[in-house]
Amino acid sequence: MKVAIISEEYLPLRTGVTVNLHKKLLLLSQWGHEVHIYSPDYTAFADKYPNYQEHVGQIMPNVTNIPFASFRSPLLGDYCNFSLSPRPFSYGKVEKDIRDFQPDIIQVDSPGMMSLNFLALPGVKIARKLKIPVIAFYRTHFLLHYDIYQDEIIFSRIPLFKKFSIAYWRYAYNKYSITMVTSKATQQQLQKWKINNTKLVDVIGVQTEKFKPLKDYDKLFAEKSQKGYIKLLYIGRIDDDKQIETLLKIFDRVNEKVTNCRFDIFGHGMLEQQVKGWVAKKDNAFFGGSLPNLETVKEYNSADIFVTASNMETFCTTAVEAMACGLPVVGPSACAMQDRIVDGKTGFLLKDGDIEAFANAIEKLVSDSVLRKEMGRQAYLSVQKLSNENTTKNMVEMWEQMIAEKSN
Repeated sequence: MKVAIISEEYLPLRTGVTVNLHKKLLLLSQWGHEVHIYSPDYTAFADKYPNYQEHVGQIMPNVTNIPFASFRSPLLGDYCNFSLSPRPFSYGKVEKDIRDFQPDIIQVDSPGMMSLNFLALPGVKIARKLKIPVIAFYRTHFLLHYDIYQDEIIFSRIPLFKKFSIAYWRYAYNKYSITMVTSKATQQQLQKWKINNTKLVDVIGVQTEKFKPLKDYDKLFAEKSQKGYIKLLYIGRIDDDKQIETLLKIFDRVNEKVTNCRFDIFGHGMLEQQVKGWVAKKDNAFFGGSLPNLETVKEYNSADIFVTASNMETFCTTAVEAMACGLPVVGPSACAMQDRIVDGKTGFLLKDGDIEAFANAIEKLVSDSVLRKEMGRQAYLSVQKLSNENTTKNMVEMWEQMIAEKSN
């Protein structure tokens, strides 16, 4: 199969989106599929990623990354710390390559935001000409970000801008054959906005062959129980949309209720200095910045409970990785967290932003080792279906179905 993928981001930027996409490309390459991926040109971040060219051109057998011209949009301000925008009119080069490539299907990740800069709906017109299906993949809740990043995203302050954006999202996403989503909560949100072509598919996964208990689960749990304290862990971006301020308040309240907890935070983002300042005032907290994958696995395996306050997830990669390593997860009953956590079985789902409820749930897990162990075991079992191999097979099967339906 020949597949064209237009993505809002790719390596060297490391996010849940880019890492998951890269792992899928590795499998597609191994299975003999031919893929052209179109992603931002990271020249604008050359100071941060001096080796970004390693991810351009043929990056693996049968897979070629063709960058489109990109820039740090002044309208997005500091939000561009982890995002690049396509340059206006840069889509023509993408469309020409797709025409020459003659794919069987086109997939576009987060086309709503990209189309505003491309000044075109990516993939739609060329798919019509080639008579092939074109899929929109709804990966990021950009419209929900507007409320949080008003200081950074200048145009989000314009009156009625969000209503206009929802109307445009409705127009844009309904132009695609389907809009693919990975959680029921996301699907329900899009349906409220009258995006009527959603399809729920498990197409995002984790490396269950890497993210797993590094020892027999019973032995690992017994070892962790001997260390004399309970380690609460957060791994993820350190940005406003991850509700970091709420997370720190939760940890503060837990500190008031129990005396044997340690708080470890890892990640990068705009709020790093705030987190470092918070950690500096504690003798039982640690901030470790970004981690490579192997170190991340070790951190999950040394922790007891994973905690997140993030309420805008469309998948929540690090929470799923933690579950794959045998950790119960405490998180908000919001967005994709509701699809990943089985409340009372694999962790706890609490009212979004309810500091006291979060602290009480954590206190319960801290004080009850039997419950903590069983929840961790059930968490591990619950995410095995979300391996990269299984979810990539789901994606390929969906592509094949779409191609067959189009040809008929």
